[in-house]
Amino acid sequence: MFHGEPTQDKVGYMHASGGLDKLYEFVKGNGWDKITEPAVTSYGGRACFITTIDGSILHFDGFDESDEASKKSG
Repeated sequence: MFHGEPTQDKVGYMHASGGLDKLYEFVKGNGWDKITEPAVTSYGGRACFITTIDGSILHFDGFDESDEASKKSG
């Protein structure tokens, strides 16, 4: 068990294999508004960030072809 206060820092880095757009719609559709819109990154992928209830940050990357931006740029 961890003790102390949450660090409120980036606590997870995950690949969204189902597509960032679907992840974004799912999170927003379930009433959580602390998510950034998926955006193209400097390294050619796409990313979005979710702030958790304790203020930590989850980083999601998408590189697969199911992402709408990948289809448009490819």
